[in-house]
Amino acid sequence: MSCILKETFGQTFQIFSDGVDGGRDGAFYGTWSGTGFGDGISNSFTTQCKHTSKQGMKLSKGVVSDELPKIERLVSEGLADVYLLFTNCSVSAETAAVMEEDIRKTGVKFAKIYGAEWINHSISLYPSLRRMVPRIYGLGDLSQIITNQAFRQAKSVLDSIAPDLACFVPTEAYRRCAHAIRDYGFVMLIGEPASGKTMIANLLALSAADEWGLQTLILSSPEDLDRQWNPDDPGQFFWVDDAFGSNHCDFNRVQEWNQRLPKLKAAIHKGARVIFTSRSYIFRAAQNRLNTNKFELFRDSRVTIEVEKLSDPEKAMILYNHLKLGKQTKTFRRAIKNFLPSVVSVPKFLPEIARRFANPQFTNKLVPNEAAVVGFFSNPTGIMADIIGGLAPAERAALALVFSNGGELPIPLRIENPQTTNIITSMQSNLGDVKAALSALDDSLIRISKTQDEHYWKFRHPTIRDAFATDVAGNPELIDIYLSGVTKERLIEEISCGDMGIEGIKLVVPHSMFNSVLNIIDPSGNRALISRPILTFLASRCSTDFLGLYFNSDEAKTYLLDLISSARRYDNSLTILSRLNINGLLGDDLRRKVLDKLSVLASINHSDCFIDADFVGVLLSKEENEARLSVQKVEFYSNMNEIIQDIEDSWATDDDVDEAFYDVTRLLERFRDENNELYCEDFYDEDEWQKSEQFIREIEIRKDKLKLQQSEAVDYDELEAEEAQSTDLQLGRSIFDDVDE
Repeated sequence: MSCILKETFGQTFQIFSDGVDGGRDGAFYGTWSGTGFGDGISNSFTTQCKHTSKQGMKLSKGVVSDELPKIERLVSEGLADVYLLFTNCSVSAETAAVMEEDIRKTGVKFAKIYGAEWINHSISLYPSLRRMVPRIYGLGDLSQIITNQAFRQAKSVLDSIAPDLACFVPTEAYRRCAHAIRDYGFVMLIGEPASGKTMIANLLALSAADEWGLQTLILSSPEDLDRQWNPDDPGQFFWVDDAFGSNHCDFNRVQEWNQRLPKLKAAIHKGARVIFTSRSYIFRAAQNRLNTNKFELFRDSRVTIEVEKLSDPEKAMILYNHLKLGKQTKTFRRAIKNFLPSVVSVPKFLPEIARRFANPQFTNKLVPNEAAVVGFFSNPTGIMADIIGGLAPAERAALALVFSNGGELPIPLRIENPQTTNIITSMQSNLGDVKAALSALDDSLIRISKTQDEHYWKFRHPTIRDAFATDVAGNPELIDIYLSGVTKERLIEEISCGDMGIEGIKLVVPHSMFNSVLNIIDPSGNRALISRPILTFLASRCSTDFLGLYFNSDEAKTYLLDLISSARRYDNSLTILSRLNINGLLGDDLRRKVLDKLSVLASINHSDCFIDADFVGVLLSKEENEARLSVQKVEFYSNMNEIIQDIEDSWATDDDVDEAFYDVTRLLERFRDENNELYCEDFYDEDEWQKSEQFIREIEIRKDKLKLQQSEAVDYDELEAEEAQSTDLQLGRSIFDDVDE
């Protein structure tokens, strides 16, 4: 109600906990002048809320009668010159008039009752209210709420989240996201799996369609920004789910985003709104390699929001909503009712686990005592593993079919595919039982997803798929089934060949099955056609043994030489060649060719790879490094004026000035610092030091010149970064008093 009151009356109310009903009704007190009541009134105001969870209720006279003694006390204390009562019950004009007269008899100068009709009308008038209270989107006809061109897309978003929308709680994290997307045009939404990132992103997309008429564009890769951003269209909402990798950090993707951060910044300044989501551990891994100088909002806590940081009142409301709206019996809710306050204290409480707790499919073996109930929330991975391990053969076969079909099993289930029959048979089940199991597991472990005219069975949540993948990893027969049906694209996202110690990997394939993986990613044996995703997979998630199998000839290794694109630490081809060399699998002739290629690229890209050998040290001796560094240094200084001029000539107004000169400035500083370390030694070069200082000063002059041009050409200010203030929520007495009613 505080959101509605602030929006409609323009006042910020002081909010108090009620102390009787756990904060679900609020008492408000404030003093204002002349907003919403015609004449300029400047008195003390008290507002009271009386809500019900039952639909279609009418406000009874008894509700107001019970409040009259309290109102008299407030009047005597000078706190209720004006008394406003708000209720989600229906109120007729006649009823309101009678009750308002009763309230005025207590000494109140002005009394007003606002019922469900007024609340609904206010919500229909203010899109910002719907953004802050998104459960409203699930009520009634969406076309009566969103009438602009974004309706169709908003409807598809709503369809995807409808089962969970009624339970959604607008947490402090959600409110911060809503404010950030409005005020700064960007949100970096991070959280553990099952913490609610996707729900919040969906709701922000929905409210953006409603409030601003924006069209959501889902970017699956950094390159999509190049293709889909229209500088002349400010009505774009970009959603980048799993921005830096879905299960593990994809450092190649981080670098690709670094290259596009100036463009992303320009898009936001021109009116686009952007939301990134990432699992917490992936974002932590990516942070050290994100260039925050290009995009300062990555280090701004106003827009970098951790979803799982929930207050105890928020946890309580989330748990309450799921239990009240879930499928658990009253008997179950009564048995576990007294343990729910302990659940709220679990540090790793997650909304998805609350959803599971409200579904008997997940709790049918739960002992109703405090240790078991708390353990359900504190150890969700172990509980999920036990649930999957305890499934009947037909249910396990059903999950295996969804899993082996890349997480999307077409409906209806057909047996024409030999893999389907193989899975059902190997799990000692039959087609009829599996079909029944799919229906039985609906909305617990799996759900039906609609894509245009097609229907699919999908896992209810990504963490359920993760748990099943862990189960598969311990069963060689299931791994074989998985490999027999998985697509190449899905495979390279989910597995590692050998244990590489990478967090988030769903399946570690043992050495005995490496050949099966080879047959999937390169069935033709043509190593000349290595795509970038496969190159990333080989560089980051394959053991040396697997690399030896894949690059089993000098010809195959030579193809890698052609794929080296930069003298940078994160070049995947260079990473693979370095690992091959460390393990004696490269050969000296090819090693020298790699170094020659690096020397050329270092000259072009102004790389500092040969200074202190850095990451290329595994490819060359100290003497080789010094010789190549000397050649690079002479060429670099002799061409410096031309290099600086070329950078300036190729610069465009939308380009980041500091980024344009970053590589050449860094190399100059590295050469200068390296020389300084030799001060007072025979190898110190005074002329080199002076050259470095001269060129660094020249670059600063050029940068100032270009920044001045940019400020005159672009009509926006730099985004500022600062820390956000946290907001504490209040908690009344236990919200769970009526959870079993």
